[in-house]
Amino acid sequence: MRMRPESMERWGRLGILKEAGSLLHKHFRLFMPFFLAFHLPASFLSVFQNVFLVPSGPSLRTNFVRAAQGAEMDTDNQPSVALTWTLLLLIFIFSCLAMASFAYVVEYVYSNASDDDSITKRVFKLLPHALLRIFVTQLWSWLVLFLLAFACGIFAAILTGILSALIGGDPSGPSPAFFIFFLLPAAIGTITLAILFALAPVVAVLEQEKYGRLALKQSSKYAKGRAGTIFGIALISAVIGGIIYGPAQAVANAGLSLWVEIIVASFLSILNAIVSAYLGLVGVVLYFVCKSNFEAVLPEFQRGSNIPPAENEYKPLVHGSDQPKTIGEPVSP
Repeated sequence: MRMRPESMERWGRLGILKEAGSLLHKHFRLFMPFFLAFHLPASFLSVFQNVFLVPSGPSLRTNFVRAAQGAEMDTDNQPSVALTWTLLLLIFIFSCLAMASFAYVVEYVYSNASDDDSITKRVFKLLPHALLRIFVTQLWSWLVLFLLAFACGIFAAILTGILSALIGGDPSGPSPAFFIFFLLPAAIGTITLAILFALAPVVAVLEQEKYGRLALKQSSKYAKGRAGTIFGIALISAVIGGIIYGPAQAVANAGLSLWVEIIVASFLSILNAIVSAYLGLVGVVLYFVCKSNFEAVLPEFQRGSNIPPAENEYKPLVHGSDQPKTIGEPVSP
């Protein structure tokens, strides 16, 4: 087991991607229980939902047009709303637990000296409270996004009203100008918030007292100066995710036999689980890089820190009462 790499705060996208791969390779045994317990179920549920629960009837756009014209929507072959939301909730829970468990393992790797099988039990005990903190943090992020959409709607309505007063127009319904005035600031604001809040889930897991609004605030602090790195990592993750889920949609619409669909969906689920595990690890490493860049001092993770141990407020959660007493140096086995 090794300490946190030196000069981590100066890493870019390539360094973060390499470190995630190195962690997964060198400490595969520590990650495997959580991969099997959380990543695989989340992946199977997600892929099978896309393959078997995608609407095979009219598209959403077709139904929307029919509803606007007063015609009855065709609900044949549409998935159950209750089933869809149940699967989405399970995927959310498994994904959160997967991220939290990987975050605890990386924290353990960076702060201890030898692999310890008991880490698995310790992490599982910490996960229920971590899940609650992630959920509260997610609620706050949804609230902020709602307020952003509300503000953009008011902004668009005011500008549209001014434009209509100047050049005239039909006030009976939303004009194209309204959607332009709404979508442009909404898109910019959403991307900005996604960058600022990208580290909030990991903050909520590893910094116990900072969850919810405080996690969003702390994530924004860590993101300062590393917005390009965060955006690049998010873009890479989105592209890879699209590559995985594209074939799943193609299989769903290909009209293959049931057994062929099951075999292909199983293969895509395993592939997606491996990729999502790696990308989740990338997100955790990104947190440590941005945190190191912001504070430039993490005595547990650094060699030769100038801050006395008594002033260090950061204590790895996974150690419990058995935290290493040596600061900045590996603990001898």
